[in-house]
Formats: sequence, C-alpha cells, structure tokens
Amino acid sequence: MVPSLVYLAGSPILAAISGATLSYILTGLVGTLLYAKAKFIRWDMAGWLFAGAIPAALAGAFTAYFAPGALLQAVIAILAAISGIHTLLTGEKRRFANLE
Repeated sequence: MVPSLVYLAGSPILAAISGATLSYILTGLVGTLLYAKAKFIRWDMAGWLFAGAIPAALAGAFTAYFAPGALLQAVIAILAAISGIHTLLTGEKRRFANLE
C-alpha cells in the first residue's frame, strides 16, 4: 500500500506509512473481532505475539521519525521485492503441498 500511495497518489512517504498503518489497524480490529467471535484465535499465542509486536512497532515508529524519506522508500522497496521474489519462488509449492 505504501508504494501505491507514494508513487501513484503522490503522498509524502511519512504520510503514506501512517495512512497504511491506520488502515491495517482498522482492518486488523475487524478481523480480530470476527475471528474471536468464531473462536479461531489461540489467545495463549496471541499474547506472546502482541508482547513482541509492541517493541517492534515502537522501534519502527522511532526509525521512521528520524530516518530520511529516501532511506524509508529504499527499505520498503527492498522488502517488497524480497517478499515478491520469495512468493514467486515458493508460492506454488506451499499452495499445493497438502494435495500430494
């Protein structure tokens, strides 16, 4: 979402990151409520995930505040490329692994 906001909508990088984060929070809350209602959440594991996510989120916010916009763009581009390449190289194997 961040690259789309920056390159297609012309948003500044920090505004794009904050806008994307806000949308992730809202959709995450709705998803959590729906999954919790269906009793699909293992709360014992969610607590550990939450405990690890808070320091990482704070570190990310601190870094985004002090890092230059160009550096943030480069890091996001590299991570998106790595993610895409990983999906292309391993996606089909995982998707059909349970059919064998």
